[in-house]
Amino acid sequence: PPGTLVELSNGAIGLVTGVNRDHSVRPLVTIWQDGVQPEDAPIIDLMLEPELSITRALRESDLQPDVADYLSPRSRSAYFYARTDPR
Repeated sequence: PPGTLVELSNGAIGLVTGVNRDHSVRPLVTIWQDGVQPEDAPIIDLMLEPELSITRALRESDLQPDVADYLSPRSRSAYFYARTDPR
């Protein structure tokens, strides 16, 4: 779900920031990169990167403090609900 910290198969650390309704295991992930400002962090759409996958979920305590601050999961998470059935 959005707000989940993850490690990708290439070793990158990121934060799930969007969900693909059709393939929940292929979300949008904001990636931590040293030297890049958080507002410029790359966002990877795992639907468009078939060679990448999520290898594991992480806890904030698993990260170095600077990485946790960069991704800051609590400040980036927001949930939106939309009805998918036509009523």
